[in-house]
Amino acid sequence: EEIGASAFNQTQINNITLPSSLTTLGRESFAACYSLTGITIPDRVCVIPSECFKDCSALTTVDLGAGVTTIDDLAFYGSGITEITLGENIEAINTMAFDSTALSNVYILNPFIQIEYSSQNDPNDPFPSTATISGVSGSTTGQYATTTGKSFQAIPNMGVCGTSSYWKFDDT
Repeated sequence: EEIGASAFNQTQINNITLPSSLTTLGRESFAACYSLTGITIPDRVCVIPSECFKDCSALTTVDLGAGVTTIDDLAFYGSGITEITLGENIEAINTMAFDSTALSNVYILNPFIQIEYSSQNDPNDPFPSTATISGVSGSTTGQYATTTGKSFQAIPNMGVCGTSSYWKFDDT
């Protein structure tokens, strides 16, 4: 199933339950839905497309399904998100994906994620300058935080082994 481009753009929707059979969200499908407060992305959706939730200023809760691998340009630009966890399956975060948000905490679980940026003060940086980035020690996430001058916190009990694998220690 699919939600087409601009399907709910600029509507007064404040709550929606997306079907588990959903596989595709269209560009700007929920853009400028100023009353939308939360969204759960089903596991079958792979890409959060460009400007999908742009300017959803009341959007504070986002649960990304396990199938999401890419967050495109401006996907959550101007939304109300203050914290997000990007799971192990997220492979790429593109330019300005979370720019102009109040995002203060970003948890990135994939140590080999590709984050599109070029340098500190890059106007196309995916995350606001005030965000604290948490990730695996020795990961691309740490390199990104260092290069862009963001605060970095290592996630305990996780580490990188070589260039393509990582470990998690579960002490329970």
